Amino acid sequence: TSKKPNGYRCHFQPKTWAIVGMENDIVITLECRDSSNKAIPIRIDNHAMYHYKEWDGTKTQAHNADYTDNGTGADLMANDNIYTFTWRPMSNHWGQMFLEVDITYSPEDKKAHIVAAFFSSPRKPAEFTNYFREVIEDGSLVIYAGISVYTSGSYNIQANLKDVNGNYIAYATEDVKLSTGSQEVRLLFYGKILRDAEARSPYTLTSLRGYRENLPFDPELFGDPSPKALKIIQSAKTTEPDKEIIPIFKEEHKTKEYSLDEFSDKEWQSPEKDRRIQELKSIEPTSPPEIKSE
Repeated sequence: TSKKPNGYRCHFQPKTWAIVGMENDIVITLECRDSSNKAIPIRIDNHAMYHYKEWDGTKTQAHNADYTDNGTGADLMANDNIYTFTWRPMSNHWGQMFLEVDITYSPEDKKAHIVAAFFSSPRKPAEFTNYFREVIEDGSLVIYAGISVYTSGSYNIQANLKDVNGNYIAYATEDVKLSTGSQEVRLLFYGKILRDAEARSPYTLTSLRGYRENLPFDPELFGDPSPKALKIIQSAKTTEPDKEIIPIFKEEHKTKEYSLDEFSDKEWQSPEKDRRIQELKSIEPTSPPEIKSE
């Protein structure tokens, strides 16, 4: 299908980038609009869901999605020319998914082949528990979040922090190894960032999320410069997706009030930062090539 402008715009987009578990549906909306931004009728000629396995390049067809414009279920309004597709994964649908649709639209019966992509993670490796506690550690705000872990492994946990006015001011990411069972994960928001931004509290922790790494080798090998580690990484054979998603925690956690004086004004320091600085210092500078005049 040509991508040249033709006076119409079609939008085909999942509501979320991933579907986690097998209890809920992924929701994908489809609409086409004319030059006046009016949603126009669409005829759906064909549609198919595919599971793509990037490690071997194969694409297999999954069960079809349902779609409607009758105002029921996830479809917000009947006959508004905005179609809603819904699809629920099965246990074998782990990885990248593609919904491909052939449509006819506009009074001129224009045709298009459109694709929506999302990640499917049917098995939940862990879930956040809505338990939080907060402390000041070395002049920084640290929020501990409760988590129930069903599959042990290396995890990446992330969250955002907003100030009292709802402005995003900080971001935390932690790489941790977690065993099965109930426990806490530590999220550090560096004090100097809060001070420099003059960010007023109470703060709000939001978009708590994460995933379990599913690599065919220990992720810590990425930080190992030895030839042995490199050989292990290069020879590893991938047979599954590289991650399992933790369901995004939909609630937010509001902190107590803090004075900015409670936070440190010192620059961030860590063993990783010191190691990286030493690596950069050890790199010998190269001289630019000599330019000879003719």
